[in-house]
Amino acid sequence: MKKNTYYKNLTLPENKTELLVSDGEGLSLRVRSGKKGITKNWLFTFTSPLTKKQTKMSLGKYPALSLAEARRKTYALNEMIANDLDPKVKVEIANIMTDGKVTESNFDEMHDYLNQSFTFKVSV
Repeated sequence: MKKNTYYKNLTLPENKTELLVSDGEGLSLRVRSGKKGITKNWLFTFTSPLTKKQTKMSLGKYPALSLAEARRKTYALNEMIANDLDPKVKVEIANIMTDGKVTESNFDEMHDYLNQSFTFKVSV
């Protein structure tokens, strides 16, 4: 596993505008060059249990969302998938329930609530 200093010092190769670096378990850091300079965002890539299609979710910007927090979120999201639950659908429900204000502090609470409330399986 890569360490935080690896991601902190990560830059784009010459003539590249985007780079995707995998950390494992579906977690990766996307490094992009844009009008505001270099940005780094954590992404979670998974196969939806509902649609069977590969899907990407943004977890947050680096370094505001630390490597440890990104890994913690990835672990929780992989737990959902193991239970045939689509994390993207759960996040959309959480956004509706919190008026679009899902934060680090209420992420665990929403995760626990949604796991208890929506434990049914959907087959396609």
